[in-house]
Amino acid sequence: MNSLLRFPLAVLLLTFPCSSYGETSAEANIDGYMHCDLHNLVACQNTNQIFSGLRDRTSKHRYAKTAFPKAISHFLNGAPKYHTGKYSFSASQVAQESLWGPGERYQFPSGELLFDGFTPHDAPDCAAVIFDSKGKILLIAILNRDDSNSRDSLYRHVLRIYTHDEKPKPEFVQHLQNWARGVVDNLSGYPGLPKDTFGGTQYIVRTTGARWTKEQEP
Repeated sequence: MNSLLRFPLAVLLLTFPCSSYGETSAEANIDGYMHCDLHNLVACQNTNQIFSGLRDRTSKHRYAKTAFPKAISHFLNGAPKYHTGKYSFSASQVAQESLWGPGERYQFPSGELLFDGFTPHDAPDCAAVIFDSKGKILLIAILNRDDSNSRDSLYRHVLRIYTHDEKPKPEFVQHLQNWARGVVDNLSGYPGLPKDTFGGTQYIVRTTGARWTKEQEP
């Protein structure tokens, strides 16, 4: 499934925000769409609410929030492109498409918040973002297929962690690696085809002078 297919699903979830929840959850969901933003992440239940908003409680007046896409583009500006076959995509494009929710939210003991995007089985691209307590992006992680040309790369998934200045905290890396392995383990295989595997972690760090470096960890 191409990650581009997730946008209509995200819109559908926004259109029917209380389809599977009780009244209390539906009210909280609407509150999230109305009040969530990068400076008020405590109001955000998932990334859909960071990308999209409601102008009132009728669920009829939706709008696209621009701060999060701009923050992603700024954070990943100049990052190496992702190549698959004869196609290439910017890291920002892959991240924005793959971070659509609803996904999960997790708060680290030190206060940082992690959100991941919706992860259907067989999706080649999945992503997560970690914010500090003020809504600043600390890292963006993308899990997708290895971009080598070998046939095996179709079934080998690499966790790419994009950061600025230095590698992320070990507790962030551990959480993201567990998340990535869980995604890969849940991919549905087909009889006769190789098993999907986790191909390790790649750190892509923006250093002084806006130069990006890569470091691969098994």
